Amino acid sequence: MKMSYRQASIIIFYMLVAFKVLSLPSLMYQTCKNDGYLAVLIMMIVDAILIWASIKIIKQAKGKNIYEFVKQYTGSVIAKIFVIGLTLIPLIHLGIKTKGLEWFLVKNLYTKFEWFQFAIPIALITCYMIYKGTRNIGRVCEFFIWIIVVGVVIIIIKGFASVDLTFFLPILSKGITPIFKAIYDYLAWFGLGGELLLFCGCIDFKDEKKSRIFFYSAIAIILVQLVYFSFYGAYGIMSATHNFAISDISQISNANMALDELSWLIVTVWAVAQILHVAIYGYLFCRGLQIIFNLKNDAVATLILFIALILWIFWGEHTIALEKLFLHKSIVWTVVIAQYIIPIIIWFLSFAKNKKDNINHPSIKERSGSETEKSKVQQSATKSKVQSKHKKSRGKYAKV
Repeated sequence: MKMSYRQASIIIFYMLVAFKVLSLPSLMYQTCKNDGYLAVLIMMIVDAILIWASIKIIKQAKGKNIYEFVKQYTGSVIAKIFVIGLTLIPLIHLGIKTKGLEWFLVKNLYTKFEWFQFAIPIALITCYMIYKGTRNIGRVCEFFIWIIVVGVVIIIIKGFASVDLTFFLPILSKGITPIFKAIYDYLAWFGLGGELLLFCGCIDFKDEKKSRIFFYSAIAIILVQLVYFSFYGAYGIMSATHNFAISDISQISNANMALDELSWLIVTVWAVAQILHVAIYGYLFCRGLQIIFNLKNDAVATLILFIALILWIFWGEHTIALEKLFLHKSIVWTVVIAQYIIPIIIWFLSFAKNKKDNINHPSIKERSGSETEKSKVQQSATKSKVQSKHKKSRGKYAKV
């Protein structure tokens, strides 16, 4: 069952926020100091543009999956290669997200947990949500969306009580080079253009309101920027030592005891949001597997995902090299190709095909106009016949 356009818009909100407010603020500070928010702002705007292009392609696909859509332009081999590339992205993002979620829960909230006590329940819950389908994931996301937004706003307000705005001055004190270095290093934390295309055939455009995508994307960008301001402004040069921005802000002491009491409840709700993030990317990975291997049984792809989640979490628990893996050049260039180059190629192929079709059929509008005139003439003739018939009629319906 397809998800509604509104549910798709909310899922995009989750995907935009997913990797931006946990460990990334600390990592960004290490590279470009107090200008880290600028690097994130640039990439989120790029993501928003790619979202717009991807939604256009999904709509143009008219119910086809991304392989079927690309195949009509490139042939089956290239289309399959494109889908393989697109499927690697949610796999990479699952690695980042499960590592971040494991650190957030086991290292921060529930320190007495063992890795398997965390991994198995999370993997089971995630796989169950995915097995039930996108519409059900969309419904859960709909339920939690405003709870999460209000919760993040409360945390931001709490952090702003300790913010020193002079910390952000001067802007670009180290120049623009560190910003682009940070963007390159942490590219795996960004990008929606490629993996979003795996939603081809999953969105119902009946209730489409284009403003919804822009509305939820704008909320995501604004919230993330405010979290960065709150985090950097409150912790200053110590930002590099705080690995969990959203929860660390909540620990700032505040004169308002009501906010202090709400903080951990809000952080717990955020943990639910993290699980939803994993479910969204897990679904995209499963969908990619089904398309690549032509799997008819959902259970097979879900089982592969379950094993992948366990392995990611196990590896993240037992090695410190996992985060460095996501900074490796091979990962960065995989992201560049799959998240940016492939979607741009698909967009241009579809655009060129549409333009060619319009050139090959220049008289469509004229033919349409002539057909309209012809139908008008026929209608007029039919009407005159009906009128003449009615004139001959003697019943009470004789008058028109």
